[in-house]
Formats: sequence, C-alpha cells, structure tokens
Amino acid sequence: MSTKKINALAYLLFCFFLGVIGVHRFYRGSIGMDVLYIFTLGLLGIGVLIDFINAIIYLTQADENQEITFVNKKYAKIQR
Repeated sequence: MSTKKINALAYLLFCFFLGVIGVHRFYRGSIGMDVLYIFTLGLLGIGVLIDFINAIIYLTQADENQEITFVNKKYAKIQR
C-alpha cells in the first residue's frame, strides 16, 4: 500500500495553471493518467474541470499542514 502526502495548495495551482497537460496528476503519482491528459488535453477540458473542483474540496479538507493524503493513488480523507 503506497501513501503519498502532497501540498493541497500546490496541487490546486498545478491543476489550474497546468491541468491541461496533467501536471497535477503527475504530482499526485498518477503517471498513466498524466500521459492520457497530455495526449487528450486534459480529457478535452472536462477532466481538468472535474479535477479542479476536487482540488478545491481537497484544499478545504486538508490537515493542519495543508497536506492531503493519497493512498494507492486515491484520495484518503483524514479523520480529525
């Protein structure tokens, strides 16, 4: 089981500015989706829009260090 903690604000900014080429997906560890985003320009923008909305949700649910956790490349909500 792989666990990765990333900065929530950095993830949101990557998604907003470089989402079309999938940098935010690469940052969270989803290399396969990153390649797909590169070739389809963020799933024709729809995937980037969905990811941006999710990034806002992740930012509001981040822990005290402004980090979000992904377990096996899937978002894991932290219990407070």
